[in-house]
Amino acid sequence: MYRKGALLFTALFALCCQKLAVLAADAARPLGDASIQASRAGPRDELGIGDKLKVSFFGNIDLSGEVNIQSDGTITLPVLGTFQSAGKTVGELTKSISERFSQDPTKAADNVVVSVIEWRPVFVTGDVTTSGSYPYTPGMTVLHAISVAGGFFRLGNSDPATFVNVAQNTSRMREIQEQTKYQIVRRASLLAEKAGETSIKPPLDSGMVDERTARKLVEDETRSLSLRRKALRDEIEMRQRQVTLTRQEINDHTTQLKRFDEELRSKKAHLAELNGLLSKGVAKRPDILSVDSYIATLESNRRELFASISRAQRDLAQLEQVLTDLPLRRQIQIEEELTALDERIQSNKALYEAARQIVEQFRGPENEYRTISAEAPKRSLQIMRKTEGGQIFIAADYETSVRPGDVVVVGGQVKQAAELLASWRPTDPVR
Repeated sequence: MYRKGALLFTALFALCCQKLAVLAADAARPLGDASIQASRAGPRDELGIGDKLKVSFFGNIDLSGEVNIQSDGTITLPVLGTFQSAGKTVGELTKSISERFSQDPTKAADNVVVSVIEWRPVFVTGDVTTSGSYPYTPGMTVLHAISVAGGFFRLGNSDPATFVNVAQNTSRMREIQEQTKYQIVRRASLLAEKAGETSIKPPLDSGMVDERTARKLVEDETRSLSLRRKALRDEIEMRQRQVTLTRQEINDHTTQLKRFDEELRSKKAHLAELNGLLSKGVAKRPDILSVDSYIATLESNRRELFASISRAQRDLAQLEQVLTDLPLRRQIQIEEELTALDERIQSNKALYEAARQIVEQFRGPENEYRTISAEAPKRSLQIMRKTEGGQIFIAADYETSVRPGDVVVVGGQVKQAAELLASWRPTDPVR
Protein backbone atom coordinates (compact mmCIF):
# COMPACT_ATOMS: atom_id res chain seq x y z
CA MET A 1 0.00 0.00 0.00
CA TYR A 2 2.81 2.36 0.94
CA ARG A 3 4.71 1.61 -2.29
CA LYS A 4 1.59 2.27 -4.41
CA GLY A 5 1.11 5.64 -2.71
CA ALA A 6 4.76 6.53 -3.26
CA LEU A 7 4.56 5.59 -6.95
CA LEU A 8 1.39 7.69 -7.38
CA PHE A 9 3.04 10.69 -5.67
CA THR A 10 6.15 10.31 -7.86
CA ALA A 11 4.04 10.27 -11.05
CA LEU A 12 2.09 13.36 -10.04
CA PHE A 13 5.31 15.20 -9.12
CA ALA A 14 6.88 14.35 -12.49
CA LEU A 15 3.78 15.60 -14.32
CA CYS A 16 3.86 18.92 -12.40
CA CYS A 17 7.57 19.37 -13.10
CA GLN A 18 6.94 18.74 -16.80
CA LYS A 19 4.24 21.45 -16.94
CA LEU A 20 6.42 23.92 -15.03
CA ALA A 21 9.28 23.23 -17.42
CA VAL A 22 6.99 24.06 -20.36
CA LEU A 23 5.98 27.33 -18.71
CA ALA A 24 9.59 28.22 -18.02
CA ALA A 25 10.61 27.36 -21.56
CA ASP A 26 7.96 29.73 -22.86
CA ALA A 27 9.26 32.45 -20.52
CA ALA A 28 12.88 31.91 -21.55
CA ARG A 29 12.47 32.11 -25.32
CA PRO A 30 15.31 33.67 -27.32
CA LEU A 31 15.46 37.39 -28.07
CA GLY A 32 13.52 37.06 -31.29
CA ASP A 33 10.50 35.69 -29.41
CA ALA A 34 7.13 37.36 -29.96
CA SER A 35 6.84 38.25 -26.24
CA ILE A 36 9.86 40.54 -26.50
CA GLN A 37 8.73 41.98 -29.81
CA ALA A 38 5.35 42.82 -28.27
CA SER A 39 7.01 44.54 -25.34
CA ARG A 40 9.07 46.69 -27.68
CA ALA A 41 5.93 47.74 -29.52
CA GLY A 42 4.86 49.80 -26.50
CA PRO A 43 2.68 48.05 -23.87
CA ARG A 44 -0.33 49.56 -22.22
CA ASP A 45 0.61 51.43 -19.05
CA GLU A 46 -2.22 49.94 -17.04
CA LEU A 47 -3.16 51.34 -13.67
CA GLY A 48 -2.80 49.14 -10.62
CA ILE A 49 -3.24 48.96 -6.87
CA GLY A 50 -1.18 51.65 -5.13
CA ASP A 51 -1.03 54.11 -8.03
CA LYS A 52 -1.66 57.72 -6.98
CA LEU A 53 -3.91 59.70 -9.32
CA LYS A 54 -5.05 63.29 -9.71
CA VAL A 55 -8.60 63.78 -11.00
CA SER A 56 -9.46 67.31 -12.12
CA PHE A 57 -12.91 68.65 -13.01
CA PHE A 58 -12.82 72.03 -14.74
CA GLY A 59 -15.27 74.34 -13.03
CA ASN A 60 -15.88 71.84 -10.19
CA ILE A 61 -13.05 72.30 -7.71
CA ASP A 62 -14.97 70.48 -4.96
CA LEU A 63 -14.87 67.24 -7.00
CA SER A 64 -11.18 67.54 -7.92
CA GLY A 65 -8.45 65.94 -5.84
CA GLU A 66 -5.87 63.19 -5.41
CA VAL A 67 -6.80 59.54 -4.85
CA ASN A 68 -5.01 56.22 -4.43
CA ILE A 69 -6.16 53.01 -6.09
CA GLN A 70 -7.28 50.83 -3.19
CA SER A 71 -6.60 47.14 -2.56
CA ASP A 72 -9.81 46.18 -4.39
CA GLY A 73 -8.62 48.07 -7.50
CA THR A 74 -11.09 50.93 -7.19
CA ILE A 75 -11.12 54.66 -6.47
CA THR A 76 -13.94 56.63 -4.88
CA LEU A 77 -14.78 60.19 -5.96
CA PRO A 78 -17.10 62.65 -4.20
CA VAL A 79 -20.68 62.55 -5.52
CA LEU A 80 -19.74 60.31 -8.49
CA GLY A 81 -19.01 57.19 -6.43
CA THR A 82 -16.68 54.23 -7.05
CA PHE A 83 -14.80 53.41 -10.27
CA GLN A 84 -12.91 50.23 -11.17
CA SER A 85 -9.41 51.48 -12.00
CA ALA A 86 -6.87 48.64 -11.79
CA GLY A 87 -6.23 47.14 -15.21
CA LYS A 88 -7.39 50.24 -17.08
CA THR A 89 -5.30 52.85 -18.85
CA VAL A 90 -5.53 56.51 -17.92
CA GLY A 91 -7.60 57.13 -21.05
CA GLU A 92 -10.06 54.33 -20.25
CA LEU A 93 -10.53 55.55 -16.66
CA THR A 94 -10.98 59.14 -17.90
CA LYS A 95 -13.71 57.91 -20.26
CA SER A 96 -15.51 56.02 -17.45
CA ILE A 97 -15.50 59.07 -15.17
CA SER A 98 -16.50 61.39 -18.03
CA GLU A 99 -19.48 59.21 -18.98
CA ARG A 100 -20.85 59.28 -15.44
CA PHE A 101 -20.02 62.97 -14.99
CA SER A 102 -21.77 63.85 -18.24
CA GLN A 103 -25.07 62.37 -17.04
CA ASP A 104 -25.65 65.80 -15.55
CA PRO A 105 -26.72 67.86 -18.64
CA THR A 106 -25.29 71.02 -17.10
CA LYS A 107 -21.77 69.63 -17.18
CA ALA A 108 -19.52 68.77 -20.16
CA ALA A 109 -17.88 65.31 -20.32
CA ASP A 110 -14.66 66.69 -21.76
CA ASN A 111 -14.01 68.66 -18.57
CA VAL A 112 -12.47 65.62 -16.81
CA VAL A 113 -8.70 65.09 -16.73
CA VAL A 114 -7.01 62.12 -15.02
CA SER A 115 -3.23 62.06 -14.55
CA VAL A 116 -0.85 59.76 -12.70
CA ILE A 117 1.07 61.45 -9.89
CA GLU A 118 2.97 58.34 -8.85
CA TRP A 119 3.02 54.85 -10.39
CA ARG A 120 3.56 51.76 -8.27
CA PRO A 121 7.29 50.98 -8.27
CA VAL A 122 9.30 48.41 -10.20
CA PHE A 123 11.64 46.00 -8.43
CA VAL A 124 15.18 45.07 -9.51
CA THR A 125 17.01 42.08 -8.05
CA GLY A 126 19.96 39.85 -8.87
CA ASP A 127 23.37 40.98 -10.14
CA VAL A 128 22.84 44.70 -9.63
CA THR A 129 24.60 47.08 -7.28
CA THR A 130 21.52 47.88 -5.17
CA SER A 131 18.49 45.60 -5.31
CA GLY A 132 15.19 47.14 -4.29
CA SER A 133 12.15 49.07 -5.45
CA TYR A 134 12.44 52.13 -7.70
CA PRO A 135 9.95 54.68 -9.06
CA TYR A 136 8.43 53.75 -12.39
CA THR A 137 8.60 56.23 -15.27
CA PRO A 138 6.66 55.83 -18.55
CA GLY A 139 8.85 54.33 -21.26
CA MET A 140 11.09 52.53 -18.75
CA THR A 141 13.13 49.63 -20.14
CA VAL A 142 15.18 46.84 -18.54
CA LEU A 143 18.38 48.83 -19.17
CA HIS A 144 16.80 51.84 -17.44
CA ALA A 145 15.82 49.65 -14.46
CA ILE A 146 19.35 48.23 -14.21
CA SER A 147 20.77 51.74 -14.41
CA VAL A 148 18.64 53.14 -11.57
CA ALA A 149 19.62 50.09 -9.49
CA GLY A 150 23.27 51.16 -9.83
CA GLY A 151 24.22 48.97 -12.82
CA PHE A 152 25.58 45.43 -12.83
CA PHE A 153 27.29 44.23 -9.66
CA ARG A 154 29.71 41.93 -11.48
CA LEU A 155 31.00 42.66 -14.96
CA GLY A 156 33.58 39.92 -15.54
CA ASN A 157 36.74 41.26 -17.20
CA SER A 158 35.08 44.52 -18.26
CA ASP A 159 35.58 47.84 -16.57
CA PRO A 160 32.53 48.47 -14.32
CA ALA A 161 32.87 52.23 -14.62
CA THR A 162 32.67 51.98 -18.41
CA PHE A 163 29.42 50.05 -18.45
CA VAL A 164 27.77 52.11 -15.72
CA ASN A 165 28.75 55.30 -17.51
CA VAL A 166 27.32 54.06 -20.81
CA ALA A 167 24.17 52.69 -19.16
CA GLN A 168 23.51 55.87 -17.20
CA ASN A 169 23.99 58.13 -20.19
CA THR A 170 21.94 55.85 -22.44
CA SER A 171 19.16 56.01 -19.87
CA ARG A 172 19.61 59.77 -19.64
CA MET A 173 19.23 60.07 -23.42
CA ARG A 174 15.93 58.18 -23.27
CA GLU A 175 14.66 60.37 -20.43
CA ILE A 176 15.54 63.50 -22.38
CA GLN A 177 13.80 62.17 -25.49
CA GLU A 178 10.71 61.33 -23.40
CA GLN A 179 10.58 64.87 -21.98
CA THR A 180 11.39 66.63 -25.22
CA LYS A 181 8.82 64.90 -27.40
CA TYR A 182 6.01 66.16 -25.16
CA GLN A 183 7.52 69.64 -25.11
CA ILE A 184 7.79 69.74 -28.91
CA VAL A 185 4.17 68.70 -29.43
CA ARG A 186 3.02 71.11 -26.72
CA ARG A 187 4.87 73.88 -28.55
CA ALA A 188 3.06 72.98 -31.79
CA SER A 189 -0.23 73.08 -29.90
CA LEU A 190 0.48 76.56 -28.52
CA LEU A 191 1.45 77.83 -31.98
CA ALA A 192 -1.86 76.52 -33.34
CA GLU A 193 -3.78 78.20 -30.52
CA LYS A 194 -1.90 81.45 -31.08
CA ALA A 195 -2.84 81.40 -34.78
CA GLY A 196 -6.49 80.58 -33.98
CA GLU A 197 -6.27 77.15 -35.61
CA THR A 198 -8.08 74.03 -34.40
CA SER A 199 -5.60 71.43 -35.70
CA ILE A 200 -1.96 70.79 -34.85
CA LYS A 201 0.71 70.00 -37.40
CA PRO A 202 2.84 67.00 -36.34
CA PRO A 203 6.40 68.24 -35.68
CA LEU A 204 8.03 65.54 -37.80
CA ASP A 205 11.19 67.53 -38.48
CA SER A 206 12.19 67.90 -34.83
CA GLY A 207 14.68 65.04 -34.82
CA MET A 208 13.67 64.17 -31.25
CA VAL A 209 10.34 62.41 -31.84
CA ASP A 210 9.38 59.77 -34.41
CA GLU A 211 6.34 60.11 -36.67
CA ARG A 212 4.24 57.44 -34.95
CA THR A 213 4.80 58.85 -31.47
CA ALA A 214 4.24 62.39 -32.73
CA ARG A 215 0.86 61.53 -34.20
CA LYS A 216 -0.33 59.92 -30.95
CA LEU A 217 0.87 62.91 -28.94
CA VAL A 218 -0.80 65.27 -31.42
CA GLU A 219 -4.14 63.50 -30.90
CA ASP A 220 -3.88 63.97 -27.12
CA GLU A 221 -2.73 67.58 -27.38
CA THR A 222 -5.50 68.38 -29.90
CA ARG A 223 -8.04 67.43 -27.22
CA SER A 224 -6.21 69.67 -24.76
CA LEU A 225 -6.24 72.52 -27.31
CA SER A 226 -9.99 72.09 -27.75
CA LEU A 227 -10.49 72.30 -23.98
CA ARG A 228 -8.40 75.47 -23.73
CA ARG A 229 -10.32 77.14 -26.56
CA LYS A 230 -13.63 76.12 -24.96
CA ALA A 231 -12.54 77.48 -21.56
CA LEU A 232 -11.66 80.84 -23.13
CA ARG A 233 -14.99 80.98 -25.01
CA ASP A 234 -16.91 80.12 -21.84
CA GLU A 235 -15.17 82.85 -19.85
CA ILE A 236 -15.82 85.44 -22.59
CA GLU A 237 -19.49 84.46 -22.73
CA MET A 238 -19.77 84.73 -18.95
CA ARG A 239 -18.22 88.21 -18.98
CA GLN A 240 -20.55 89.25 -21.79
CA ARG A 241 -23.56 88.15 -19.72
CA GLN A 242 -22.24 90.17 -16.78
CA VAL A 243 -21.86 93.22 -19.02
CA THR A 244 -25.43 92.83 -20.28
CA LEU A 245 -26.83 92.49 -16.74
CA THR A 246 -24.84 95.49 -15.49
CA ARG A 247 -26.07 97.67 -18.35
CA GLN A 248 -29.64 96.61 -17.62
CA GLU A 249 -29.12 97.49 -13.95
CA ILE A 250 -27.86 100.97 -14.92
CA ASN A 251 -30.86 101.50 -17.21
CA ASP A 252 -33.32 100.46 -14.50
CA HIS A 253 -31.67 102.74 -11.93
CA THR A 254 -31.64 105.64 -14.40
CA THR A 255 -35.36 105.21 -15.11
CA GLN A 256 -36.09 105.16 -11.38
CA LEU A 257 -33.91 108.25 -10.87
CA LYS A 258 -36.00 110.17 -13.44
CA ARG A 259 -39.18 109.25 -11.57
CA PHE A 260 -37.63 110.53 -8.33
CA ASP A 261 -36.66 113.81 -10.02
CA GLU A 262 -40.21 114.32 -11.36
CA GLU A 263 -41.77 113.58 -7.97
CA LEU A 264 -39.33 115.91 -6.23
CA ARG A 265 -40.24 118.76 -8.60
CA SER A 266 -43.92 118.12 -7.94
CA LYS A 267 -43.55 117.99 -4.16
CA LYS A 268 -41.38 121.12 -4.04
CA ALA A 269 -43.98 123.02 -6.07
CA HIS A 270 -46.67 121.78 -3.71
CA LEU A 271 -44.57 122.92 -0.70
CA ALA A 272 -44.17 126.41 -2.19
CA GLU A 273 -47.93 126.55 -2.69
CA LEU A 274 -48.59 125.55 0.91
CA ASN A 275 -46.16 128.16 2.20
CA GLY A 276 -48.08 130.83 0.24
CA LEU A 277 -51.41 129.67 1.68
CA LEU A 278 -49.88 129.58 5.17
CA SER A 279 -49.10 133.31 4.94
CA LYS A 280 -52.78 133.89 4.15
CA GLY A 281 -53.85 131.75 7.04
CA VAL A 282 -55.43 129.08 4.83
CA ALA A 283 -52.80 126.22 5.13
CA LYS A 284 -51.75 124.49 8.34
CA ARG A 285 -48.24 124.08 9.67
CA PRO A 286 -48.45 120.23 10.10
CA ASP A 287 -49.30 119.82 6.39
CA ILE A 288 -46.20 121.79 5.44
CA LEU A 289 -44.00 119.70 7.79
CA SER A 290 -45.36 116.44 6.32
CA VAL A 291 -44.58 117.48 2.74
CA ASP A 292 -41.16 118.76 3.79
CA SER A 293 -40.34 115.40 5.45
CA TYR A 294 -41.44 113.48 2.35
CA ILE A 295 -39.20 115.65 0.17
CA ALA A 296 -36.22 114.89 2.47
CA THR A 297 -36.89 111.14 2.15
CA LEU A 298 -37.07 111.39 -1.65
CA GLU A 299 -33.78 113.28 -1.77
CA SER A 300 -32.09 110.64 0.47
CA ASN A 301 -33.37 107.81 -1.75
CA ARG A 302 -32.23 109.71 -4.82
CA ARG A 303 -28.69 110.04 -3.42
CA GLU A 304 -28.53 106.29 -2.70
CA LEU A 305 -29.82 105.48 -6.18
CA PHE A 306 -27.30 107.83 -7.75
CA ALA A 307 -24.52 106.09 -5.77
CA SER A 308 -25.74 102.70 -7.04
CA ILE A 309 -25.63 103.97 -10.61
CA SER A 310 -22.06 105.20 -10.09
CA ARG A 311 -20.96 101.82 -8.71
CA ALA A 312 -22.65 99.95 -11.55
CA GLN A 313 -20.94 102.22 -14.10
CA ARG A 314 -17.55 101.48 -12.51
CA ASP A 315 -18.30 97.74 -12.57
CA LEU A 316 -19.34 98.00 -16.22
CA ALA A 317 -16.11 99.77 -17.16
CA GLN A 318 -14.06 97.05 -15.42
CA LEU A 319 -16.05 94.22 -17.03
CA GLU A 320 -15.67 95.74 -20.49
CA GLN A 321 -11.93 96.12 -19.90
CA VAL A 322 -11.63 92.48 -18.77
CA LEU A 323 -13.65 91.37 -21.79
CA THR A 324 -11.26 93.26 -24.05
CA ASP A 325 -8.18 91.97 -22.24
CA LEU A 326 -9.11 88.26 -22.13
CA PRO A 327 -7.85 87.31 -25.61
CA LEU A 328 -4.81 89.56 -25.17
CA ARG A 329 -3.96 88.04 -21.79
CA ARG A 330 -4.19 84.53 -23.29
CA GLN A 331 -1.84 85.57 -26.11
CA ILE A 332 0.65 86.87 -23.53
CA GLN A 333 0.41 83.58 -21.60
CA ILE A 334 1.03 81.65 -24.81
CA GLU A 335 4.10 83.78 -25.62
CA GLU A 336 5.50 83.25 -22.12
CA GLU A 337 4.94 79.48 -22.26
CA LEU A 338 6.47 79.30 -25.75
CA THR A 339 9.57 81.15 -24.54
CA ALA A 340 9.94 78.79 -21.56
CA LEU A 341 9.39 75.73 -23.79
CA ASP A 342 11.99 76.91 -26.32
CA GLU A 343 14.53 77.31 -23.52
CA ARG A 344 13.81 73.83 -22.11
CA ILE A 345 13.91 72.21 -25.56
CA GLN A 346 17.25 73.81 -26.38
CA SER A 347 18.62 72.80 -22.98
CA ASN A 348 17.42 69.22 -23.47
CA LYS A 349 19.02 69.04 -26.91
CA ALA A 350 22.33 70.19 -25.43
CA LEU A 351 22.08 67.63 -22.61
CA TYR A 352 21.15 64.92 -25.10
CA GLU A 353 24.14 65.72 -27.27
CA ALA A 354 26.48 65.65 -24.26
CA ALA A 355 25.16 62.24 -23.20
CA ARG A 356 25.40 60.93 -26.77
CA GLN A 357 29.03 61.99 -27.02
CA ILE A 358 29.84 60.19 -23.78
CA VAL A 359 28.24 57.00 -25.13
CA GLU A 360 29.96 57.41 -28.50
CA GLN A 361 33.43 57.69 -27.00
CA PHE A 362 33.20 54.09 -25.77
CA ARG A 363 32.36 52.71 -29.19
CA GLY A 364 35.11 50.63 -30.77
CA PRO A 365 36.12 47.04 -31.54
CA GLU A 366 37.91 46.68 -28.18
CA ASN A 367 34.79 47.54 -26.18
CA GLU A 368 32.02 44.98 -25.82
CA TYR A 369 29.44 47.72 -25.12
CA ARG A 370 29.67 49.47 -28.47
CA THR A 371 26.42 47.81 -29.64
CA ILE A 372 24.86 47.36 -26.25
CA SER A 373 21.29 48.10 -27.35
CA ALA A 374 21.41 45.79 -30.40
CA GLU A 375 23.28 42.67 -29.26
CA ALA A 376 21.98 39.97 -26.97
CA PRO A 377 22.79 40.78 -23.33
CA LYS A 378 25.76 39.04 -21.74
CA ARG A 379 23.61 38.12 -18.74
CA SER A 380 20.22 36.47 -18.49
CA LEU A 381 17.40 38.93 -17.97
CA GLN A 382 13.90 38.02 -16.89
CA ILE A 383 10.79 39.95 -15.93
CA MET A 384 8.40 38.54 -13.35
CA ARG A 385 4.97 40.09 -13.97
CA LYS A 386 1.73 39.70 -12.06
CA THR A 387 -1.32 39.11 -14.24
CA GLU A 388 -4.92 38.11 -13.60
CA GLY A 389 -3.88 34.51 -14.23
CA GLY A 390 -0.94 34.66 -11.81
CA GLN A 391 2.79 35.29 -12.12
CA ILE A 392 4.32 35.03 -15.60
CA PHE A 393 7.98 35.10 -16.59
CA ILE A 394 9.26 36.91 -19.68
CA ALA A 395 12.67 36.50 -21.28
CA ALA A 396 14.01 40.02 -21.75
CA ASP A 397 16.77 42.09 -23.30
CA TYR A 398 17.98 45.62 -22.61
CA GLU A 399 15.22 47.22 -24.71
CA THR A 400 12.31 45.23 -23.26
CA SER A 401 9.70 47.57 -21.80
CA VAL A 402 9.01 47.41 -18.07
CA ARG A 403 5.58 47.95 -16.59
CA PRO A 404 4.63 49.24 -13.13
CA GLY A 405 4.91 46.50 -10.51
CA ASP A 406 7.32 44.34 -12.58
CA VAL A 407 10.23 42.50 -10.96
CA VAL A 408 13.40 42.61 -13.12
CA VAL A 409 15.64 39.61 -12.39
CA VAL A 410 19.25 40.14 -13.53
CA GLY A 411 22.09 37.62 -13.94
CA GLY A 412 22.82 33.92 -13.53
CA GLN A 413 21.35 31.12 -15.55
CA VAL A 414 17.77 31.58 -16.67
CA LYS A 415 15.76 29.86 -13.94
CA GLN A 416 12.73 27.74 -14.54
CA ALA A 417 9.48 29.20 -13.27
CA ALA A 418 9.26 26.77 -10.35
CA GLU A 419 12.89 27.46 -9.32
CA LEU A 420 12.39 31.20 -9.40
CA LEU A 421 9.25 31.05 -7.28
CA ALA A 422 10.85 28.61 -4.87
CA SER A 423 13.90 30.85 -4.40
CA TRP A 424 11.78 33.91 -3.60
CA ARG A 425 11.62 34.77 0.09
CA PRO A 426 8.37 36.06 1.66
CA THR A 427 10.10 39.37 2.40
CA ASP A 428 10.97 39.95 -1.26
CA PRO A 429 8.88 42.71 -2.85
CA VAL A 430 6.78 40.64 -5.27
CA ARG A 431 3.45 42.27 -6.05
